Amino acid sequence: MPKRRDLRSTLRNRLSQIRIASREHNGVTAERETAAFEENQGNVPHAKQLYQELVNLYPSTKVAEIARARLAELDSKK
Repeated sequence: MPKRRDLRSTLRNRLSQIRIASREHNGVTAERETAAFEENQGNVPHAKQLYQELVNLYPSTKVAEIARARLAELDSKK
């Protein structure tokens, strides 16, 4: 049976990882919402910059997939 100290250490590490993941998720959500807001306000250059940042920072995620689609849509409107 694992020692109590080892269990506490493991739990602390996992909790720390969850907190980091949560902060990252909140940051991604905020940046995506900001990009959409900028797009809706007609500030397309800034929206494109934010979408590109999402693609660069999180390339293999659903958020990046959505950002790529928005970039393609905005580029096709030129």
